[in-house]
Amino acid sequence: MNKVLYSISFAKGRRTYFFDINESSYGDLYLNISETKKVDDDFERHRLMIFEEDMKDFLSGFNSTIEKFKELKTAKANDKKRSSEKAKTDDDKLKVPLVKKNQ
Repeated sequence: MNKVLYSISFAKGRRTYFFDINESSYGDLYLNISETKKVDDDFERHRLMIFEEDMKDFLSGFNSTIEKFKELKTAKANDKKRSSEKAKTDDDKLKVPLVKKNQ
């Protein structure tokens, strides 16, 4: 029987995330990351188990992915900003100056 040694969770919208440190019946520790999502009147559950011997490689890959995520998010925000500025410039070019009629 596996034993939960530590657990934290947080909910965002219809999803709840769990981070658990478990101990197997052999005394081995592992990280269990779970997500539950409410679907209609039921829940979907997804689980990822990371064993102690894989933790270093998992963390290395996870940290690299988070850094890349930040880079891509920054690049996307900059592209969006440039695109918005270009659209504003293009809109300005399309504006017809208002000419007042002489009375």
